[in-house]
Amino acid sequence: MTREATLLAALAAQVDDEATWSVYADWLVEQGDPRGELVQLQRLLRTADVDDERRPAAEKQVKALLEQHRVAWLAPVQEFLSLGLRFGFDRGVVAEVQGEPRLLARHAHALLAAAPLLTRLSAQLEDQVRELAPLAGTPLLERARFVSVDSFTASRWKGAEVLAQAEHLEGLRFVSVAIGAGDLEGCFGPGKLTGLTTFEVSGCRLNRGALEPLATLDARLERLELQAAHLGPWLGKTLARPAFHGLRVLAAAGNELGREGLEALLPALRQVESLDLRGNALTADDLGLLLAPGVLPKVRVLELGGNALGDDGARALARWPQAAQLTRLHLGDARVTNEGALALAEAPGLSGLRSLVLSGPRFSASTDAALAASAHLARARIFSGNRVLPREKPAPRKKAAPRAKRR
Repeated sequence: MTREATLLAALAAQVDDEATWSVYADWLVEQGDPRGELVQLQRLLRTADVDDERRPAAEKQVKALLEQHRVAWLAPVQEFLSLGLRFGFDRGVVAEVQGEPRLLARHAHALLAAAPLLTRLSAQLEDQVRELAPLAGTPLLERARFVSVDSFTASRWKGAEVLAQAEHLEGLRFVSVAIGAGDLEGCFGPGKLTGLTTFEVSGCRLNRGALEPLATLDARLERLELQAAHLGPWLGKTLARPAFHGLRVLAAAGNELGREGLEALLPALRQVESLDLRGNALTADDLGLLLAPGVLPKVRVLELGGNALGDDGARALARWPQAAQLTRLHLGDARVTNEGALALAEAPGLSGLRSLVLSGPRFSASTDAALAASAHLARARIFSGNRVLPREKPAPRKKAAPRAKRR
């Protein structure tokens, strides 16, 4: 067995062994194999914060590497591409497969033989077969760490109970499907999916009762994304349950929480580091609930755009004692005018920001200049109106004139 085969076998047996991943990356680099760089970069992106200064360069380099080498690196699974299956990379290896459930099930063993580190599964539901039953009992599902159930139309489907067979599942996502009351009862509940930390819903028709089974999980969710679900105050009341009090990331844009829903939600926010409440029918008065002492002790990313916060909201954030821990603040289309923007520019507490979003109506030239020149926002990338504010580059230092030689 070759050195690479030995390392891949070790990773297949224990895919989260970071020490072996490091050895594998170093070995590839030593061989002059560009996959080594891809392993290193994608491992960095798995753990780097969204506002990490290294992220943009790493993402750009990953894109360049895949554009140059994707065809060669997909050679082990080439025969499956003609069948309509699609593949993705994670930590430098083929780790994700996308396809219709029957097709995935039919080739499950061959897929794992060709790509033994497949741990991400995307089941693409088609009009003819809108169920997950074909995946039952397959090694692909049994090994899966992340499963996505996707559709092009938000229509009904069945077979959620099959997902409970993914004993190692850490993340579950639904995209553009309809989820009714009781649809998820088969996969959630005591003793099921005990390792689940991430649950995401995007573009789905979501019945309010659909999330009730989530509260019965033995697992401790850390990441919950419910974008544009339009659940209203009910969402806040549901997430107030103890099962959701360990959340580190909550993305709930477009749910029209309002004051009633926000007030109910507050107990679930004490561990949250990244909070997205864009488009939730909040006002500057409601913001007072969110900025009260002890509500957001750990938050670093705060996205509040699309709410009618106005200048009063901007001033409240500028005065907020905990603003110093923020690295990203999103106030796009939040009805902030020149006055509120200037308050942010003059706020010493915002000196930790790496990103400030003030998209929407353009500010005056003088306000943009004040934002760009603010010493407190010197580290932040500022999006104002419809553009990123340019920063003046410091004038190059003049070289000192050479000293005259003494005779």
